[in-house]
Amino acid sequence: KGGGVIQGTASEAVLVVLLAARDKILRTVGRSALPKLVTYASDHVHSSLLKACQIGGLDPELCRLLKTDSSTNFALSPDVLSEAISNDIASGLIPFFLCANVRIKVFF
Repeated sequence: KGGGVIQGTASEAVLVVLLAARDKILRTVGRSALPKLVTYASDHVHSSLLKACQIGGLDPELCRLLKTDSSTNFALSPDVLSEAISNDIASGLIPFFLCANVRIKVFF
């Protein structure tokens, strides 16, 4: 198991990893769970994540863009993420993917 591949663009990489995660969770919970899958990212995530979710057949309403601000230097707060995940689980949804950003630029 393992191996690797180099993607041509960051957008391709996001799509490939999202589809791999989606397929892995669906093998566990069943394909009928597709409408319940939830992704998480900061509100500064690249638009390629939203496009990957659309291509992957995921509900765009379940792509949670979690608010960040200057108090955390625009980092995703573990407390905010934990609360979002807990709320989604309580609602019968299935958290399966977290997209992390590294060194984003925020323009004001």
